[in-house]
Amino acid sequence: MRTIVLSIIAAALLLCPATLNASAIVYDNGAINGTIDAYNIATDISDWIVSDSFTLSATTTLTGADVGLWVYPGDIPTSLTWSIGTSFFDTSLGTGTGTPGNVYWGTGFDYYDIYDSTFSLPSISLAAGTYYLTLSGATAQDNYLYWDETDGPSSAEQNGNAIGSESFRLYSGTTIPEPGTFAALGFGLASLAGLALRRRKSR
Repeated sequence: MRTIVLSIIAAALLLCPATLNASAIVYDNGAINGTIDAYNIATDISDWIVSDSFTLSATTTLTGADVGLWVYPGDIPTSLTWSIGTSFFDTSLGTGTGTPGNVYWGTGFDYYDIYDSTFSLPSISLAAGTYYLTLSGATAQDNYLYWDETDGPSSAEQNGNAIGSESFRLYSGTTIPEPGTFAALGFGLASLAGLALRRRKSR
């Protein structure tokens, strides 16, 4: 029994570092700040939309992103619409809906719950240059959701008005694992260990 469990743990340890190291940050606009401000990207009567620039120094294939998202206490981000283009709010280079994997970051303004939220991009190949990441159509259980301001090197606009730029990172390589992936892996490993134990006892 001990040999089986140790084999399962060893397999997990081998798998996780390989997965984590399979992607690389190709643009970093700054980590979550949680204290400056945050801008609405929720789907409500105003259809809020926020767009941030990013610059690539070489030809890159984007496969994932993570962003800082604020929600009301007890709420959690459930989806968002992303797009990439050559100007603010442009969708010409790719658009889609992401289901974010959420890791709790902390509290903003002693009120909002803040999440580091990861979502996949469908392998968007871009030459060196400046582009724009736009987020909109975001939903949470309470339907109010905000993109954390961190004032990184990016230029940013909300609904056509200049604002401080938001916290986000862009990745290239094997799509970065969402937190749910690790939860599923842990559940699977625990199930295998339990199954092995039951088989051992039944003998």
